Amino acid sequence: MNILLIIIGITAFQYAIHSTNLNDIVSENIINGAQSIQTNQQATDDGTTSAYTIPGATNFSPAGIILSYFSSLNITLFRPYFWEAKKPLVAANALESFIILLLILYLFYKTGITGFFKLTFKNPVLLFALLFTLLLAPLIGFVSFNFGTLSRYKLPIVSIFYTYLLVLYAHVKDNATIKKNVKIDPKVQIAS
Repeated sequence: MNILLIIIGITAFQYAIHSTNLNDIVSENIINGAQSIQTNQQATDDGTTSAYTIPGATNFSPAGIILSYFSSLNITLFRPYFWEAKKPLVAANALESFIILLLILYLFYKTGITGFFKLTFKNPVLLFALLFTLLLAPLIGFVSFNFGTLSRYKLPIVSIFYTYLLVLYAHVKDNATIKKNVKIDPKVQIAS
């Protein structure tokens, strides 16, 4: 019985993938939905709300998708900015985002961009945390369209991402402490 269900499931999946009508309907509905959400957000944004729009969100060319990816990643991890805060809670979120931006810049300064990623690729848990963030953060930024909603949706991502940053920070501090405590005696010769 289980084998029959598996065969039926695989057949249905193959049919769904190769059915041009289904693909056309689904992609058309997604495009229309994204365009209507963006249009509604732009039309109702009177400057007093905490709504935001994503440039190029309805451009589904490869360049538009890449632009939307990086814009959405920026929105999730680093926005709202201070000048976008119209409410106290949004101002608190802006402060949080600014502190995270400063921490990332500090880590890049101390480790270099390549060192930042070398540390990540040496540890599978850190690699998971970074990939989790880079895959899901843009999705959250793309679907929220409001800073209040964004602050709730991004909780699972920021908890993992902040842990990732704190582990990297601890590693940088440990290396600095080790280098500071090691004193080199000029009389000691290193055998080669």
